[in-house]
Amino acid sequence: SRIADVELSLPHKHLVETKGSKENFELILQRFNPVGGNRPEIVSVEHEGYYNQWKQEQAKPLSKEIKKVMFIEHPTIYAHDHDIPSGFQPILLDLAVRILKCLKGRFHVMISLHPDGLKNCDHGEIYRPYVDEILSKRFEHVYEEADAFVFGYFPTTCFGFALPTNKRMVYFDYGFNFLDETTREMLD
Repeated sequence: SRIADVELSLPHKHLVETKGSKENFELILQRFNPVGGNRPEIVSVEHEGYYNQWKQEQAKPLSKEIKKVMFIEHPTIYAHDHDIPSGFQPILLDLAVRILKCLKGRFHVMISLHPDGLKNCDHGEIYRPYVDEILSKRFEHVYEEADAFVFGYFPTTCFGFALPTNKRMVYFDYGFNFLDETTREMLD
């Protein structure tokens, strides 16, 4: 797991937002060994930010019809891909274009560009033929414009932010991320 291999390899304490997150991270530590054998203490700060966001989002009416779909771009720089095979970016780009082609004409299609993605080299223009809108603002500032989200690669901060919303979500899992059975059941 990327979390165990990298993120937990250095700190003595790893802060998480809730008791539930603490339990999940402790399970990760049981299943995987961080680089260098580091075993940080997992500490819950009991922050209710996601819970409060979930309550606010659930109070909003669910769209009866999906009209606007937002595709969330994967970062296209290698620094983000230390946990997946080298050269995977062209495959993700190809998948993104194929998904966008399928959506175009059926929905109003938007793409939310990743700050470390094509926004930096061509401002997402490669997607222009396949989308109605290219969004370069942060996902947190534009997510309300969509009725549904499509994640071509789901281990992103946007995915975690999107979970508490009342939006429909589709995600693709390539098997590179080791989701335990409980987590997979919650996502499905």
